[in-house]
Amino acid sequence: MSGDRARTQRQSAARGADHVVAVLLIGGQALASMAIGSVSLLFMMISDGCHDEPDDPFICSDAGGTVFLGGILLEWALLVVGLVVSIRLVARASSRGETCWTKPFVGAAIGLLGILVLAVNVAVASA
Repeated sequence: MSGDRARTQRQSAARGADHVVAVLLIGGQALASMAIGSVSLLFMMISDGCHDEPDDPFICSDAGGTVFLGGILLEWALLVVGLVVSIRLVARASSRGETCWTKPFVGAAIGLLGILVLAVNVAVASA
């Protein structure tokens, strides 16, 4: 009987550690998303040269500004969607008794797609 009890305790400890790691990964993803979203606001200064003599006719046009703002909004949306997907996958895996700690990486990949959208957006706007 003590062997079964020890095995159950080890499984319970492993399950607890799995949940702790998953929550820490989601917390790190949330902090990184907030930091990246805040830094992306600084890229709005790309249009600072549009007052007297526009340096860049694309970004200073209405269409260019709309494309640039749309790219930033898409980046924020992808960061939020990645975080929601991570939470949803961890909750589903936990309810099914599966391993949870690997699930936040799916949401992080979606967030990285948002960062890629921002990078392409800035490259196009500043080119």
